[in-house]
Amino acid sequence: MKTTRLAGLCTFALALFATAFPAAADTDGFFFGIDLQSNRVGAADRPDDPDPAAVFVDEVGGGANLFFGWGFTPSFPVRLSLSAAGHDTSDPDIEVAYAGVTIDGMYLFRNPEPLRPYLYGGVGGFALRSRKDALDWETTGPGILGGGGVLYFFGDTFALDFSVRGEFVNWEKTRATLHTPAGDFTAETPIEEKGTAAKILVGASWWL
Repeated sequence: MKTTRLAGLCTFALALFATAFPAAADTDGFFFGIDLQSNRVGAADRPDDPDPAAVFVDEVGGGANLFFGWGFTPSFPVRLSLSAAGHDTSDPDIEVAYAGVTIDGMYLFRNPEPLRPYLYGGVGGFALRSRKDALDWETTGPGILGGGGVLYFFGDTFALDFSVRGEFVNWEKTRATLHTPAGDFTAETPIEEKGTAAKILVGASWWL
C-alpha cells in the first residue's frame, strides 16, 4: 500500500511538473529580455611607479544589457541589444562607461526542448565615455561580436538565460568637449586603435 501511494505521489509530481513547465518552447515572434553583465575590457596595467597625471581603468565593470527581437523561425531570432557597463578608475572622480548598440543574429538548437543552447554573432557601434568636472571625453567606433549561451524555458514564454560573448572594436575617433559659461568647445581627433571586451551575462527573456 505504501509503495502504491509513493508511486502515485511521484506520478502526480511528475505530471504537475510537466504541466507547469511544458517541453515546447515558443521561440518565434516577438521577444524581449534583460541581462546583468560582467564586462572585461583590455586595459593597460598600472605600473609600480605610475605617472601622477595618468588615469588607469579597472578591467572589470558591471552593467546591464537590454534587448528586443523577433524570431523569424523557432531556430533563428534576430535582436537589437543595448548594453552599458561602468568601470572605476584610479581617479575616484572619474568613471568610464563602456556602451554598445548591436544587431545580433542567433541560432537556437534543440527546438522545441526547454533547454536551448545557442550561438550568435552581430555588428554594431561602441563607445567609451567619461567625464571630469567640465570635460567630457568620448571614443567611438564600429565592431563585431560573437558568443554563445543557453536558454532554459519555464513554460513556453519565460526563459532564464546565461551567455558569454566577445566584442572586437575598431576605435575610429576621439572627441573631447569642454563645457564653459561661454559655450561648449569640442576637439575631435581620428585614431586607429583596436579594442576588445568580454562579457558574462545572466538574465531572463520573455517570448510572446
